[in-house]
Amino acid sequence: MKILFLGDARSPHLKRWLSSFNKRGHEVHLGTVYPESARKMESGISIHDISGKGKIRKLNVFWMFRNTMATIRSIRPHLLHAHYVNSYGWVGALTNFHPFILTVWGGDVLPEQDAFKKFKNKQLTKWALRKADAITADAPNLIDACVSLGKKRSSIREVTFGIQVDSFIQNPNTPLIKKKFGISSDAFVIFSPRRVDPLMNIDTIIKCIPKVVQKLPKAVFLVKIFPGQIDEVYLSHIQRLSENLGVAEHVRYCNDPSDELMRDCYHIADVAVSIPSSDGMPATIFEAMASLTPLVVSDLPAYDGVVVEGESGIRVPLRDENRLAEAIVDLLTDEAKRKHFRERGLQIVKEKGDIEKEIEKVENLYRELIQEKWGGVFG
Repeated sequence: MKILFLGDARSPHLKRWLSSFNKRGHEVHLGTVYPESARKMESGISIHDISGKGKIRKLNVFWMFRNTMATIRSIRPHLLHAHYVNSYGWVGALTNFHPFILTVWGGDVLPEQDAFKKFKNKQLTKWALRKADAITADAPNLIDACVSLGKKRSSIREVTFGIQVDSFIQNPNTPLIKKKFGISSDAFVIFSPRRVDPLMNIDTIIKCIPKVVQKLPKAVFLVKIFPGQIDEVYLSHIQRLSENLGVAEHVRYCNDPSDELMRDCYHIADVAVSIPSSDGMPATIFEAMASLTPLVVSDLPAYDGVVVEGESGIRVPLRDENRLAEAIVDLLTDEAKRKHFRERGLQIVKEKGDIEKEIEKVENLYRELIQEKWGGVFG
């Protein structure tokens, strides 16, 4: 198959999909407004700059559309797959090319994530969803959101972004990794793998630290910072907050974007904390499970069936630092519970978060749509 994807070349999730399709022998193309971020992609993936650099900013979508049409005429793909409805999905719908697949991410269809802050966004998103031959979404709440916007449930498939499960196998050199972050070998490590953004409630994590260190004085909180995805004002806020609470010495920051260091963070973590106010099914949950790192998460419907309370993790109320502190201490002082969460989490990630199984679902969907459109089957 010859596949043209539209999406953000900076996204590790999209990069993993492109790589998997490339390794399966498909001809993979990516249209993006960030071509410079695609330079390190493996050979065999063709990158197309669809941005309107140097043009009038208000006409960005027009230039994206025009350049995407030129790409379609040039490569003649068998299908078009856009990731994220806002902008890339709108452009894909404008091309009127079929089969056309859309993958929703959350911030493009969930009102609580300001998807429709502008009235026109909601109208354009409804229209793009209608134009798509199929939708993929990684959690039930995203499917419900698409249905509420007028899309038939029968045309929506639940597909997670998935991870390479085996790549998160435990690293035995945890003392060396801890030393790199200035963490003592006997300290408990609580890892926050989400971006520094108000939606992720990192401030609630900081607020819970005094109660945790009161019980576990050597506990250290490791916060992941993703370059290019930082709310600098919010980062300054949580840094000041940790100082004002007198717990700055218990906080470390990891700002290396490499996959290897991300895995290192999981491997030294005794607990991973992910407590956003709204979410789909993030790869970070699967990464923690594959790394055998027990989870504390927000009590969100998106996690139903994956993070099951008392079975594969602990779920806490939104923005409740007291309950969060209790959950963290509970896990860190109960090795039997951590062991059970590790075992069950590994089973779940193999069932629901294995990227090769998820890509196979999408590949089968492609074949169905191509058969309907072209009356033929491509490899």
